[in-house]
Amino acid sequence: MSKTQQRKGRAGELELARILREHGYPVRTGDALNFGGEPDLVGLDGVHCEVKRHEGEALTQWLKQAREDSEKFGDGLPAVFWRRNRGKWVVCMELADWLELYAGQKVL
Repeated sequence: MSKTQQRKGRAGELELARILREHGYPVRTGDALNFGGEPDLVGLDGVHCEVKRHEGEALTQWLKQAREDSEKFGDGLPAVFWRRNRGKWVVCMELADWLELYAGQKVL
């Protein structure tokens, strides 16, 4: 991964953390120099956050990475948070994980 890609990825993590904190979620970014030794974002209860800031789309690959990392870190259900340049943030989870996350919550 090039330095430019690393900077863009880190900027995406910082941006998403800021947005989530503005909405009351106590998240922090992982250590930028840890290179996979820590999750991208920490503090979103029950969810392992895999953050991608990328023009291309590789959701299957990213979900696989999120699943593997969620098992490695034991921090929650895997979710990919992704956006393209000038795009909106998108969250992607497998349906079974989404159903588990929202199990027991009242449905309107």
